Amino acid sequence: MAVYFCVFVIVYYYTSIATLGVIFPNVMSLLLEHFKTISVTATALNGVVGFEISAIVGFIASLFHDGGLDNIFYLMMSTSFMSLVILLILIHRKKIIYNNFPKVSKICLLM
Repeated sequence: MAVYFCVFVIVYYYTSIATLGVIFPNVMSLLLEHFKTISVTATALNGVVGFEISAIVGFIASLFHDGGLDNIFYLMMSTSFMSLVILLILIHRKKIIYNNFPKVSKICLLM
């Protein structure tokens, strides 16, 4: 039974890393598409914001660390939930913008 669990964890881990390797470059290209003249600045700003968020989450994790992994799990779940909420807010905002401009084609709004 333990062998199956180890195989599952290894396959799940490498699959997760592989999907991140596919998703992250595409997200970066979509981000840089809006900043054609200042793409270097946009890339640097994205890196700095990523490091700041990592530092804040790491600091919070060290505050609540008591030797177990329960608090780390709760922190990971809360950051995932916050990311989902932010995504839903942005999707809702884009729908509001789209509904306010009915004469603009969908192709123009997707660019």
